[in-house]
Parts: sequence; structure tokens; C-alpha cells
Amino acid sequence: SLYQPDDVFRNESTELKFGFSDIEDSAMLLSVQVESRSPSGAWSTVYLSDPEFDTGIWKSTLSPVPSVELGAYDIRVMVTDIDGSNSSWYTFDDNLTVVNNDPTVVGHQVSDYQVLATERSVFSIETADIEDNVSEHELRVEYRPPSSSWATQFLSKLAYNGTTDQWDIEFTPPNWAELGYYDLRVSVNDTDEGNSSWLVFDQALRVINNPPLITGYEISESEVLRNNSVVLSATVFDIEDPAADLNLTFEYRLDDGTWETEYISLPEYNFTTGRWEADFLPPTTAALGNYDIRVRVTDLDDTYSDWGVYLDNVSVKNNLPVVVSYQPDLDEINRLNYTLLYLVVSDVEDAREELIPEIYYMASNAIWEDEFISLLDFDDDAGLWVF
Repeated sequence: SLYQPDDVFRNESTELKFGFSDIEDSAMLLSVQVESRSPSGAWSTVYLSDPEFDTGIWKSTLSPVPSVELGAYDIRVMVTDIDGSNSSWYTFDDNLTVVNNDPTVVGHQVSDYQVLATERSVFSIETADIEDNVSEHELRVEYRPPSSSWATQFLSKLAYNGTTDQWDIEFTPPNWAELGYYDLRVSVNDTDEGNSSWLVFDQALRVINNPPLITGYEISESEVLRNNSVVLSATVFDIEDPAADLNLTFEYRLDDGTWETEYISLPEYNFTTGRWEADFLPPTTAALGNYDIRVRVTDLDDTYSDWGVYLDNVSVKNNLPVVVSYQPDLDEINRLNYTLLYLVVSDVEDAREELIPEIYYMASNAIWEDEFISLLDFDDDAGLWVF
């Protein structure tokens, strides 16, 4: 009789056990011959050990090597007694099955855990197989975005790396790829169509946003009078978003003070020049001096550039008061008489009471003087000074 063994993997062993009886001889004195036959082969003893008697049972170990044929194997056994008499062959068809060792994924590395959109990260996969060379494997690799299903669109073709004995695949997310953590999964097939299950690597890498860039900055004038404006303009670039869809922030400060935006208009994109523009308009109350300007760009994913800082970029100047008109009441006067002088002045910044009007005369000595002139008052109805 044959004690049924389990199926056996290549490169492993299983023990065949046989029980015999002989009217004349003890079982341990018998001679036993065991052979196996693969699905398409002939009877052989190549992978069988010599039968041995142990505790009332004959045993032989079948040890298929990695290259043997897979499938159901037949076993046959013949016994000879001490008188040289042989039994017939006892055949056990499809007695055991030699099965394939499935390949496995044993490790992975990612060249860049964080990858910018439009750039790449290399995913290296280490596989193992008792029977086949790693280079003979066929792999499947898929990724899963944070809010979508498994896909392969961003992956290159797999390539075997003979130096590392691993399989490499490139992951290159386009500029519209979803940002966040991506899972990866891998399965491997061998030459005998054995395959591993999917091995999932959660949050294997992270797709991050490319920050936008300030590529240029200009100011229309380096000096500006209070209550006048100059144009601040900047060119920007972003891999993912059009320049016109970005958001710009212009700020100013005086003498290393606090950065502010009060004097700057809302930036607008100029489609003709391809630049972002904003007006810098210091009011009449603005402090005089040299102002620093800085600019930053933010994309649609709320990722922003570094600040571009431009020191002493614009000088705010004072508006000079202007003499609008002057008129004497008389063109000629006699000594010891007087005439009224009328003066109209204008100033963008200062109120009338803050101005100091002055009138000078020059005689034949060519020296400007004011000894004979006195300021009387301001005529509110006429809007002029009277001397």
C-alpha cells in the first residue's frame, strides 16, 4: 500500500511511504524499487532517494529540482524478497503533483519620495523566484491617486536593471495630475505562469505642486510725486497654470518698516504685454523717501513663489506749491502811498493755512527785497492772498 503524500513544490521534498507484507520474509528484509514518471516523461529514479526501511514502513524521498516538469506524477513500486522473487509493478497514477513556486516581490525603493508635476521618480522593484531568473519575470505596476482608481498612465515601460538585478519603472505625473499621496501596487509572473498576488505600497510617493516663479520685474519710473502714480509690472511662469490665472501680490515699505499694500492698486494681467501690472499711488499724506517694493505670485493650488525684493525701488517726492496768478491793484503809485497786491497759489498736498506766501520786489540795485511789503490776510471769497 502507498501512503498518499502532499503535493510538492519544486526544490522541496516529499516523503513516499510504502507498506509490504510477505508470508515468508520480514518486511525489513525485502528489497524495494521506486520510480516516478512526469506527465510527458519516462519512468525514472533520478529525483528519488534510495528506499529505506524505518519503523515498519519503507520510505523514499522525492525531491524535484527547479527545472523539472510541472504536473501530476505517477509512482510505481516493485518489491523483491530474499529468494529473488519479484512482485509485479504496483502503479499509482497521478499520485502527486509537482507545483510551481510563485515568484514574490521582496522589496522596493523610490528615487524621490516627493515628485514635482512634470518631473519623474524611479520605482525600483526587487523580486525573487526559486526557479527562474529575475530577468525572466514579467511585472505589472499600477498607481492610485488620492481620489481615483488604479491606473498606469503616468508610468513608463518596465526595464530590467542588470546592475541592481531589479526592475525599474519611471513615474512622471503631468502638470494636471492630482496632488497628494499615491499608492503603488506590484505583481509578478514567472515563466510557468505562476504569479504573486498584488503587493500594495501605501503612500509610496507624493506628487507636489511646482511653485510659480517671478521671471521679471519693472517699474515705469524711479521717482513719483505724491498723488501721482507709477506702474509696477512683473512677468511670471508656472508649469501647471497659465500666467493670466495666477495671483500677484505687490507690497511696499519705507525705511525697513512694515510691508503694506494701501498705496497699491489691485494687480491686473495685461494680455497685450503678458505682464501683471499694478499702480503705486502714494497719497498727499505719504511719507517722503525711498520705498522698497516686493512681489510674490500664487498659483491655483495656493502654492506661492519666494518674494522678489527690490530695495530703494521708488522715491516718493514732494509736490512743489505753484503760483497760479499775481496781480497788483495799481500799476503805478507815488511814494508814501500804497497799492494792494493779489496772489493766487496752489498746492496739491498742503492746506491754505499751512502755506507761507511771500512777495519780493527788486529795484534798480538788482536785489530782491520785501521791506515795503506786508501780508494782510487771505480773502476767502476771492480765494487769494492780499498784500
